[in-house]
Amino acid sequence: MLLPELSCAHLPVYQEETPEKLVRMPDLTGFEKTEVIIPRASRTVYDQAIRSTGATIITVENEEELRKKIGPKTAMIYIDAEKESFLPLEIISKIAKPLNVPIFVDAAAHILTFSNVHLSRGADVVAFSGGKGLKAPGSCGLLLGRKDLLMSTWQVAAPHHGLGRDNKVAREEHIGMLAAVETWVEMDHKNEMQNWVNWLENIGKQAATVKGVSFRIRMPDPELIHHVTPYLFITWNPDELHVTGLEVSEELGNTFPRVGVAIYRDEPGLTGISLVGYMTVPGDDKIAASRIRGVIARKRSSKPATAMKAASANMLGRWDVDVQFYNSWDKQQLFIDQQEGDYFSGVHKSDFSEREINGTIEGNEINMQSTWLIPGNRIQTTFKRIVSGETVSGDIDVHEFLSAKFSAKRVESEIVKKPVVFPKGRHQGSNFLI
Repeated sequence: MLLPELSCAHLPVYQEETPEKLVRMPDLTGFEKTEVIIPRASRTVYDQAIRSTGATIITVENEEELRKKIGPKTAMIYIDAEKESFLPLEIISKIAKPLNVPIFVDAAAHILTFSNVHLSRGADVVAFSGGKGLKAPGSCGLLLGRKDLLMSTWQVAAPHHGLGRDNKVAREEHIGMLAAVETWVEMDHKNEMQNWVNWLENIGKQAATVKGVSFRIRMPDPELIHHVTPYLFITWNPDELHVTGLEVSEELGNTFPRVGVAIYRDEPGLTGISLVGYMTVPGDDKIAASRIRGVIARKRSSKPATAMKAASANMLGRWDVDVQFYNSWDKQQLFIDQQEGDYFSGVHKSDFSEREINGTIEGNEINMQSTWLIPGNRIQTTFKRIVSGETVSGDIDVHEFLSAKFSAKRVESEIVKKPVVFPKGRHQGSNFLI
């Protein structure tokens, strides 16, 4: 299938793609355009792909800031399609078009539309994930838009050498992407939606055979074009079944055959799990229904409420922390300045950040967590282990960055018994030094 070619005869060709520049990136010395503007709501971990080019990210809060910060150095404006209402595409386009600044829309989780809704509203290029709604190979994506910009993309992409050489997509994946688009255009989407609903109903009905369990299905808003899928919510009273949605989710995701579910946001008297339909294929519902019912239905004894053991140690003070990753060591610090019984808080300092850390100590076992948040990045660090006197050692979970080991030792500050003298002569009747 050939996608309709978009006319760009009236648009200027973007001039930053000369081969000499491509092989120098991410060193942008001498480049005319080195900045990419991103509205605040569109800053996510995925804009690392833009930062890796060497471009300077310019974050804007509103239309007024966009007008002030767009200029000769602006190479592109990036928008996360799901956060586009923060600064509507039509407004951005009205400002960018007269300055010949292209607008890129990241619509990874959106469905493919013809004519494309993002391009019709002012975007110059829009990107879709192959591995989501299109069900193409997960390493693939689809770019639509201005031909001059797409040719620049082709020029920098593998197998050509330069910044995009490491982002290689195999030939068979190219064909898989093409087949997925052709299938998408020809498929009966209403029938597919009904299949998803039928499969979720089967899972929900099986779960509901357990006394105390109920389910409901939420249909997508027909006006939405992202995450277009029905949702299944399975809920129960944790006091009756003696298990929470978190515990069920952990077991389903960590024992074979694994079933990926989300945790239902607990309400008073309710817990549960949720599933979506749009990534399922025939037969998945039978496996999921059997597994989910089996985990929920298992007989469990009630868990008597137990108070936390009294803290056996005082965490106050400064701690020097050695962290062992798989192939490197790092030295960090903890400054714990508050402790009330089993709870403590302070500052976690690493090479590049200082962030708040909060924790609990039950007996001699500690759990503490800090989260580093900056625009476009989030690193969550969770510590767990045993405190013994002036030392702590144990494990660290770094979320998507796997795990590490740590050891910490309290540092005792010495009192220097020496008077501190405040200089007088420089401050008596004069506003300047002689």
